[in-house]
Formats: sequence, structure tokens, C-alpha cells
Amino acid sequence: MKKAICFMMALCTLLLFACTKDAPEHTGGTADTPAASAPAVKPQKITLATPTPAPRTLPWTGRKEFIFSSGAGAWATTLLLGADGTFSGEYSDSNAGESGEGHLATVYLSSFSGKFADFEKIDDYTLTMQLTDLQLEKAAGQEWIENEVKYVTSGAVGLEGGRTFFLYTPTAPLAMLPEAFVNWYPGGRSNLGTADGKLGCFGIYNQAEEEGLFSISA
Repeated sequence: MKKAICFMMALCTLLLFACTKDAPEHTGGTADTPAASAPAVKPQKITLATPTPAPRTLPWTGRKEFIFSSGAGAWATTLLLGADGTFSGEYSDSNAGESGEGHLATVYLSSFSGKFADFEKIDDYTLTMQLTDLQLEKAAGQEWIENEVKYVTSGAVGLEGGRTFFLYTPTAPLAMLPEAFVNWYPGGRSNLGTADGKLGCFGIYNQAEEEGLFSISA
């Protein structure tokens, strides 16, 4: 009888040991201590870049005078451009040797007005503007003779053919500007710019026609 009891006790001990070994490990907490959880991930704050507002006016006050000319010959376009984009201008080209019946010389000329709009800043020294209006005082191609001079009305030379124009400020690095623009400087390319390599005046570039106008003063 004692042997049977001892045998039963040994069997229970063996079964208890086997159950303890096979049971999965408990990783949770007790009723009083909750199981540990992964730390909460804080949402990343995203800061959106503030878009650069479009300029409402050009970077000067009043009206600034520009000239378009090769520096050779008696022709030039002068342009008075206001800070609001409105402008007026004149073109003249005198040819003393172009004579004919009743005249000893021929002068091509025009008077015009219009507006630039939709200013957009490209960088610290460049903005673009759109030619939205251009009106000729007299239609091109009209002719008359006065005091032995033949006059022929023309277009707005320097502006015609363009839509998008680039405006460069006096601080624009000459090395960064189109050669087709700087080569139009009336005083010659070698005389353009400051000692530190800046443009030194305002410039308007008619990209479509590769023509450049330069301000009389900075």
C-alpha cells in the first residue's frame, strides 16, 4: 500500500514538472501591473514653404527711362516705364542718304504706349513680366513728305514680337546674363557693368527677339 502511494506521488510530481516546462512564457503583467506597450510615436510636424508673393510693382518709383539702340547709326527707341507697368515710347531712325522724288532724307518713326503685367520674381535680381497691351499712335506704313523729308511710320521697335520680357536689376551678375542681351548695350559690351561685375543699371530683355533695353540711370 505504501508502495502504491509513493508511486502515485512520484507520478503527480512528474506530470506537474512536464506541464510547467511546456507552458508558454507569460510576458504580460499581473492584474495590478499592465503589460508594457511600445512607446507612442509622435506625429512629425511638416512645415510647408510659404510661396513668394508676386511683385505688385516694379522695383522703382515714378517712371524710368530705357533706351534700345546699337550705338551705331541714328536710330533708337526710348521707353518710359512706370512702376505699375504702364509705358510710353518713341522710335526714330533718320537716314540722310535715303532720298527720292521730293525728299532728300527719310525718317522712320513711331509713338506707342502699353502695359506690362503679371510680374513674377525669378531670383534676387530677375523678374519676368508679360506684355499685355501695345498700342501704336499711328498704324505702321503711313508715309508723307514735309520740308523735303519723307516720314514713314513704323512699329514699336524693341518691343514688337515679344511676349515674355526679363527685367534685370543693377545687382545682376553680368556673367549670368544672356550674351544676346548684353551685346545690345549702346556704349559697347566692354563698357557695360561695374568694377565688381554687376550690371549697374536696369535692363529689359526681349527674349523672343533677343533685344535689350537699358536704363539711362540705375
